[in-house]
Amino acid sequence: MTGDQGSSQVYPPYVVTPLKGIVQNAKGAEVVYYGGKSLDHVRRLAEQADHVIVVAGSSYVTEGEAIEIDRRGNRRQGGDRKDGLALQECERRLIETAAEVRGDVIVVLTGGSMIQMEDWCGRVGAILFLYYAGMEGGTALGRVLFGKVNPGGKLPFSIVRDEADLPEINWEAAEQWYSYDHGYTLLDKKGRKPRYAFGYGLSYTSFRLTEHAAWYGDGEICASVIVENVGKMAGSEVIQLYVGLPDSAVERPLKVLKDFKKVFLKVGERRQVILRCRTEEMAYYDEAAGRMVCESGWYTVYIGNSSAAEDLTELHCIL
Repeated sequence: MTGDQGSSQVYPPYVVTPLKGIVQNAKGAEVVYYGGKSLDHVRRLAEQADHVIVVAGSSYVTEGEAIEIDRRGNRRQGGDRKDGLALQECERRLIETAAEVRGDVIVVLTGGSMIQMEDWCGRVGAILFLYYAGMEGGTALGRVLFGKVNPGGKLPFSIVRDEADLPEINWEAAEQWYSYDHGYTLLDKKGRKPRYAFGYGLSYTSFRLTEHAAWYGDGEICASVIVENVGKMAGSEVIQLYVGLPDSAVERPLKVLKDFKKVFLKVGERRQVILRCRTEEMAYYDEAAGRMVCESGWYTVYIGNSSAAEDLTELHCIL
């Protein structure tokens, strides 16, 4: 999926496919491409190869990003993903077959939203989300896979373990009610742990977060942390600030993302990162008073590198 279908109808002058990007960066290596039709052949190739990369994901058809006209002139309207959020069965079987032979399979996923992967994610070596990378997506993929660029992206959604953790949708209903909570705030409310959390993402290096602090001043809730690159490669980390008010007079999520900052660090480099949330961002509309209200009290401040509890340090400050 290169983004040239559906509402955009953008046709680039050229497209660097994932295959082409891999070939361009695999200098001195033989690249064998196979479409995956025969699982027996997939197994043989996986046994013979030094490395296995499986590229899978959503097409413009499965994502509902196009209006197609068949041979009879009937229009096929695009729409939402009504057939589930997992990969197609043929792609799942391809991944599982390769993973049966070796546990270091690299899976590259294309798509515009969450792809459920619970049935195979624990059996592969790495997962790289390519999203809709566009005309130069293959170039970026090749440079990342061969270590010329350190990936530093973070998930803009949660990848759940079970579709039941998501809001229920009735595709036949004339109306649909959505509750106040969704995404990671809904998972927090249900006490459900996602497979991969909102804001999560790895790289080829490691970061250490120390000296956490939080305070209130000049109309802002602030938090700071020292970030240090303790790995063997320069890279980036995204520090995230979440804020909650447990004793609020109104229903609120446990925490809400209020600020984030991406920092690039060389090996051994350390830097202080300060994140801020204006107090009016935590206000709610009081219908009886007819105005926005900012509550006093103890606010919970979370700072870390994803929305997962284990990736956050919990602090407190009072307004």
